[in-house]
Amino acid sequence: MILKTKAMAATGQPGAARQMNWLRSQTGLSEAHSGKRYVALAPEPISPEEFTAREEARNAGKREPGTFVDVKAEEFAKARRGEASPLGEALRAFYKKYGGTG
Repeated sequence: MILKTKAMAATGQPGAARQMNWLRSQTGLSEAHSGKRYVALAPEPISPEEFTAREEARNAGKREPGTFVDVKAEEFAKARRGEASPLGEALRAFYKKYGGTG
């Protein structure tokens, strides 16, 4: 993973370059040092229950990817296609009046 990030940084991807700079700041390594140095990254030893609890706390309040449906956009699209949609027609009328040519 580190080698891939380093390769991505070398191609000019700013996110990868920032990640490599952060990693160097954490390890004290820099490109200026001659010779090769290796870093072993090991996870913190925790129980599966503790890991699950931490992840659930970290993800509390977040939406599952792909489960969110923008009802207003869907209804607006129906109205644009000429399908019956009272909400879509109301949104389209509002958009025409205040936002554009929809």
